[in-house]
Parts: sequence; structure tokens; C-alpha cells
Amino acid sequence: MGSGNHSNKSGPDWARRVSATAVALLGLAAVLVTVLAGVAVARSAPGPAATSASPATVVPYQYVTKAYTELLGRAPTPAEWSAAVLSFQHQGCTTTALIQLGDSIAASAEYQRDYPDGDAGSRALTLYRFVLNREPDASEYVTMRDRLAGSAAIPQLTPEDAANFLYQSPEFTTLTQPAICSPTNPSYYFGQPGDLTGFPAIPTPASGDPGTDQAEGPLQLKLDTLSLAGGGVVSLPAREVVGLTTTLTIPGNVTLTTAGNPGPTRYADMARLVRAPFFAANAGNPSPDLVHLGPGAKLEHLWVDGQRDAPDPNSLAVFNIRMLGGVGTTVESDRIGNAYGASNLEDDVQPPTPGDPGGCSGNVVADNLVEGYATAHGGTVPGETTTDHPEADGFGIYCGSTDVRGNTIIDVSDAAIVLFNGSPTGGPAPPQLSVVAGNTIISAGNSLYWGIVTDPFWSLHVGPAPGGDPPGTVTRAFAFGPVHSAVIIDNRLWSGDRTHFDVILSSGTHELFGSTVHQNCLLPNSGGQPTCGGGRNAAGAEWMGNSSAGLPSWAQMGIYVGGTQDAVVRGNRFPDLGHVTDGACPKGTVVVAYGNGATTDFAPGLQIDVPVTRDVALRSDLCITPSF
Repeated sequence: MGSGNHSNKSGPDWARRVSATAVALLGLAAVLVTVLAGVAVARSAPGPAATSASPATVVPYQYVTKAYTELLGRAPTPAEWSAAVLSFQHQGCTTTALIQLGDSIAASAEYQRDYPDGDAGSRALTLYRFVLNREPDASEYVTMRDRLAGSAAIPQLTPEDAANFLYQSPEFTTLTQPAICSPTNPSYYFGQPGDLTGFPAIPTPASGDPGTDQAEGPLQLKLDTLSLAGGGVVSLPAREVVGLTTTLTIPGNVTLTTAGNPGPTRYADMARLVRAPFFAANAGNPSPDLVHLGPGAKLEHLWVDGQRDAPDPNSLAVFNIRMLGGVGTTVESDRIGNAYGASNLEDDVQPPTPGDPGGCSGNVVADNLVEGYATAHGGTVPGETTTDHPEADGFGIYCGSTDVRGNTIIDVSDAAIVLFNGSPTGGPAPPQLSVVAGNTIISAGNSLYWGIVTDPFWSLHVGPAPGGDPPGTVTRAFAFGPVHSAVIIDNRLWSGDRTHFDVILSSGTHELFGSTVHQNCLLPNSGGQPTCGGGRNAAGAEWMGNSSAGLPSWAQMGIYVGGTQDAVVRGNRFPDLGHVTDGACPKGTVVVAYGNGATTDFAPGLQIDVPVTRDVALRSDLCITPSF
């Protein structure tokens, strides 16, 4: 949707063991690496200050999450996160501490199970992505893969020994580790520091040279031909890379997948769809999205990679994946990231048809690994221009019948999950009744504006009437009747102490768009004039059982309710919530937009089981800004 100075957090303006085999092969290191110079009482104590932090005291939260996403294809569990944080708090961001965490995972039974000895190519890729924070080039990949595979003439390297070559390289010492341990920037993005786009994705074959990417033309023809023949499944070879120079469209009766069905925990075995240089939209397609799913299409067990490189700039209207409504349209068990534009995924509604009167139904976005490491929360990603859009969402869900379940979303820099209802200019839309359940959302290196939000949009003023919906007027719906409702349940959201959520859970978006009391005069409009407006009001949404999994988190507002009537907020627990001192929002664990101090003008009928901060002056209006 849609960031940063912290006065009380560090943020941007925004005896290692070596085996005998490793010692014998240290001379190959130069070949392996291209050397280039219940909601409890919230706490309000400040986090570590940027001016006093040093590499010796930094906790590299993003490195912790990358250890798990890049090696194991998943988020750290709360216990794993806590153990890693405690280790760095005791040791500092030292080489020893960094290696200990990497070693423990590379040597784990889980990593060996995901990538056994015969999968040397995927081991090589995951180790490069984790240790050096980039893709290998073709020569590096072949050398590392073959050493990990071993032969009669060359002893086989263990994953730990291979990682050690990378840790001992001049590149890691002079470029990667200083970025990981930066006392001023909790994010080191994805890519080689100083050259974030210098190492594009390559195929990772089990033998031989990587060669070039496959072209999208033959794949598109295969998808279209199968669709005309009645539909079916297209399986891409494991580890194949398809370079897309224009949007790939999956027809509605076709499933695109990877042979063997690897899930995110084996993402390195997935076929990968990547944005190629000089990517351009298809003729007649105004939105140059990477992948389109026609109504009913399925995208499963694939890696969709925006590459975040040329052409410039990244656009607010571009998405890695766009689901075009339909019945049962599915994005499941994929890895999605490196978003080029404003969102990793958008799930749209289409015009009603006799077979689909709601424009979509039964859509699925489930069990995906999504990361926004290459983005930034405010400011500019290094190497990009001020015309680029630095943030990216996880999922923007317009379809009112979507199951958003079991996903992991890390370091997206705008909103992790947004349930939209309608549009700013359109009339009443079908109710948004999606379910958001069991997702894990972590802010490790990038702050987020929102964790999960229900967004009823805004309206512009007409004549003397202010824009937005006045108290008592409801034009959007996250419920239908007494039984049906959007449900946000059992999600886990937490942050390190160097980043924050502006709002963790938000029922309504007056904190962004304002209200009839405080007008937003920066809203877009078709006439090109600065026209004021305010947020719409919606009915419903149930928020239950969401938590920080017992971990500390930081936010301006933990839970916000404004522009929603009859919301149900029960059983949510953020027991150790710190409030950042910067930012324009009122600071509170639960903030409710009371208009006059006596009635819940912008949150009538609220059912909630914890004490709230009454925002009588509506200081929460318009408090989300790009500057924090």
C-alpha cells in the first residue's frame, strides 16, 4: 500500500573450525569467489540508539532471517529467533557469531534432508545466497557445485566447509560482513553490497555449464496449446530458469509447476521465472506484471523472482503475480520475492459472469515464502533513483473469497497483507469475506507500514461536503449478515528492535487516508488537481488469536480501529510491545478512533476484550506518512 528516521532505534535515514579437507582446498578460494574490492501493558523504553550502536553491539536481525529463508526456505521459529538474538546480544556481530549460526544450519539434519549429497547444485546456490547475499556467477557455481559433489580425484566438501570458503573470502570480509553488521542500516538488501544487480539469476544444472535462460515464448506457446486442448499441467524441469521479457499468462484451465513438486523448503530445486532485462508489457496490457493467472489458473511449486533490475524505474502499478479473478485461482507452495514493483502478488476481482457472479470465488494464496529483502521502507534502495518506488507489499487481496493461509512474509516494506474492498471511485463492492489465517510476518531489516490491514479505500469531496464517509455512513463491507465475515486469525507478527510496524493490525485505514474531520489533500484523482478526501467506513471483520508469538515487537500502534463498525477484536496478544518515539501516530497497544470522547464515532459497535486508548482528537487520522 502505500518511512524512516528512528530516534530510539538503529536504522537508515531512513575459534572457527576448519576441517582437514577445507585446509587442503583453501587455495581454491580465489576460484570459488569473485574477489571484488491478551495484550499486555506495552513497554515504552527506547531501543538502541543509532548514535551509540557499533558492529560489536549490533544484532543482525535480517541475517538471522536469511539464515533460515536462504538455507531452509522458511522463517525461523520463535524459539530459533530468540536463541539467535541472544547469541548475538552476547557475542556482538562478530565473524565467529555469524559463522556459528550459518554452520549450525548448514550442518543440520533439516538442511541435509532438503538438499542431500546428490543435490550439490542446490547446496551451492543456497550457500552463495546466504553467505555472500547474492547469486553465484556461472564459473563460481560450477566450481562450488563440483566441489560439493566430489569425485574420485577431489574430496567432497561438506556444506559447512563450502560455506567457510565464502566466509573467508575478501568479498565477505570487505563487503558483505560490514553490510550485515552496519550500525546504521538494519537491511543489507539482496545482492552484493555496492552492486546489488551485478549477479543475475542463472540456471543451476546438476552437471555441465549453466548456459542461458530459457525464453518465455516456447513456454507461453506450450501453455496456450494445452489450454486449447482442454487444459492440464505443465511441469518445468527442476532448477530451470525462464527469463521473461514480457508477461507470462497462465490460462485458466492450466497449472504451471516444477517437476517433483518442491515446496519452499526446497526452493533451490524449483524452476524459476525471472524478470529479464528490457522487460516490457504485452501489447494492450497496461500493467507490465511478471505473471498473470487467468481465472482458474494455478501456479504451484515455482520461484517467481522480480530481479529488481533494469528497466528503471520500479513502478507503483507493477506486480510480480496478478491473479485475474475466477474460481479456484491458486498460488500455492511458491517462493516469491525480489519484487520489481509495488507488490509481490495482487488478487483481483473481475466483472461478474454467469458462472462467477462475484467476479471471483474460492481463490487460494497458501504456503508461500515471500520476501522483500531487495526493497526499502522509505528512502531509496542503493543504486536506484528517487523515481523508483522503494516499498513493496506482500499480498494485495481484492477478491473477497480468498484463503490466505500458512504463508511466510519477511521484510516486505509496505504492508504484508491487505484485504481491499472496492475501489476509491467505484460504487459498493461485493463484501470482502476472505480468511487470513496462520501466516507468519517478520520485520527484521525493513520496517512496515502495516502487518495486516482491512482497507475500505477513500472518496473525494463533492461540492461543500468533505470526502470520506461521515460517522454512521458505511459504504464498504468486510461482513455479510450476522454470520459471514472476513476473518484474520492465528497470525504471528513480530519485529526486531531496529525496525518497527507503524500498525501491526489495522481495521480500517483512516490513519492513512484521514476522515471527514481531517481531510487528505494528497489523494489522487482523475482531474489532476489537488482534491481533498477522506477514508471510507466499512462494516465488520473479525480479528482473533493474532499474536507476536510471545516475542518483543515494536510499533507506533499495535492494533488500530478506525473507519470500521461492528469489528470483533478478541484474543490478540502482543505482550512485549515497544512504542517507537518517532512518527505521527498516537502511541498505544490498542488505539480506537473515538470522535468526541463519548461514542465510537468511527468505530461503533466494537467488540474488544482489552483496554484501549481513546483517540478523541483523531490524532490517528493521516498519521501514516512516507517519512517514517
